[in-house]
Amino acid sequence: MTRTPENLPPRVQNKAIAALNQTAAELFDLFSDVKRAYWNTPGLNFIRLDDLAGQIMGHLDRVAERTAELGGLTQYGIGERAGLSPFKFKRPVAALSGSAVWLQELADLHVLVSGHVRQAVDQLIQIHDFSSADVLADILRTLNLHLALLEGQLSQQSLRN
Repeated sequence: MTRTPENLPPRVQNKAIAALNQTAAELFDLFSDVKRAYWNTPGLNFIRLDDLAGQIMGHLDRVAERTAELGGLTQYGIGERAGLSPFKFKRPVAALSGSAVWLQELADLHVLVSGHVRQAVDQLIQIHDFSSADVLADILRTLNLHLALLEGQLSQQSLRN
């Protein structure tokens, strides 16, 4: 294993790398779903969704960097849907029409991914890898902000209807 500034034992590094790779897989899948919604949602949501996707990609970079710091390899590449994420749209993509439906699906996915990231943060704290936990806690804050933005958009749309 790689020496880290925190001098984490190999067992801790291996567990942290596994948690980071699972999070990366889920973030890749979420990124892909946000981009798909971006391409299929007209109006003001179009620009906002692209911003959300960009922020998710920025967090993916940080997860990959932390994985490398621990001596691991990130298992999934850009443009490659990891497929390991248990989080999927509830409805087939062909059945998603109208921006409110896309936004609701994305909000639901954000809730699910946030829950998993929260569990990964807890796991990393338990094994005393506070640096990796901090990386994921930052992701969690961003996902919570995204969820608030998505729900705000949904509320505005329901008021208009």
